Amino acid sequence: MFPLSFFPRGNGNPARFSPGKSGQAWNLRNFSFLFVFFSVLNFHSSFSQNLSAYTNIRNEFYIFEDSFTHQLDYLPPISYKIGGNSIAFIDNTNTFRIYQYGALATPIKGIVTDYAVSNDLVLVRTPGSIYVFDEGQLNLLTRFVGPYVLGDSVVGFIDFASRDLLAYHNGAIKIIKQGVVDLAASFLAVGGNLFAFKTYDNDFEIYYNDSVYHQQTEFPQQVRAGNNVVAYLDQYDEGLRVFYKGETKTIESFSPRSYFVGNDLIAYINHDGDFKIFWNGSVYQIGNYNLTKLEVRDNLVIYSDRLNYLYVFYNGKSYPLENFIPQQINARQSTLYYYDQNNRLKIFSEGKETDMPMETYVSVSNDYDVIKLQLQGNQFRFFSRGKTY
Repeated sequence: MFPLSFFPRGNGNPARFSPGKSGQAWNLRNFSFLFVFFSVLNFHSSFSQNLSAYTNIRNEFYIFEDSFTHQLDYLPPISYKIGGNSIAFIDNTNTFRIYQYGALATPIKGIVTDYAVSNDLVLVRTPGSIYVFDEGQLNLLTRFVGPYVLGDSVVGFIDFASRDLLAYHNGAIKIIKQGVVDLAASFLAVGGNLFAFKTYDNDFEIYYNDSVYHQQTEFPQQVRAGNNVVAYLDQYDEGLRVFYKGETKTIESFSPRSYFVGNDLIAYINHDGDFKIFWNGSVYQIGNYNLTKLEVRDNLVIYSDRLNYLYVFYNGKSYPLENFIPQQINARQSTLYYYDQNNRLKIFSEGKETDMPMETYVSVSNDYDVIKLQLQGNQFRFFSRGKTY
């Protein structure tokens, strides 16, 4: 595979810290600030991206977090959902609660009609209102709920009273498009940190990193989004168009036969039958053959070759997995699992493959790169970051 770069990269110059005048040593106040700052960074990183939950044989509610488990409640929850940095649940008393960064919060005292989790956010809906829980804070989005979309770090929503299109990102709400008689816009796709929409006056635009990027077409089709990327076709003009990190380019002159979008990537079969993967600003030529397997999930592209061997593309590299295509492959974020021909559970996670012990698992699931393994007797094990706990 040969990557063909289409998008400019940064200059790669790291930021530098300079000492005080004449190289003076920093005082205790400077040191204390840095200690607190890096302690907070370490605290948050230690609690993120490594969560799961379960109810044990005594119906007690437990969470798995960074290689250990601890009890959240002595009664089973009515429901729970696992996100990238939090676990939201409705407990046995019908109280909505959120566990995040070692703390348990009860952000809503009243009725919660629905809730959703993503990598960074928890979206909470009550009768007539929606909120977002972000970094320990509950933020009211609107009391007049219209259409909305949830990404990993962004929420797009329409306020029915004003008909405005708004975005929530980094703790702030921003008006993107004001409504008039009709709703300001309709949502076309949402990715981790962006969403694409079409306004009432037929402008096709993308909200990304607190900015709005106008696209040069009024007739987008098959709009699909992931983290940092949106791919789409034009109804009246050939070509595969890609918005990536603030820049839009046509990476194929003719419309592809099919395409799928993940985080920072697009897997597609072009007009001539070539299988290609756009990743991180470059296009990788994989081959020209009829694929019997092609699936994109988050950071992974799962595909077959000419001999029906199974591969996974991750972070710019293809990894061979099997000489056959399993009936079921479960993939999410940077992790997938399947059973081989000997009925052995195999896990591929962040570039490494692990053969699990030959055991009978009642169920297997993937919670943001944490594989939850349920054994007989309501016993649980967890596979995370290359280890089993």
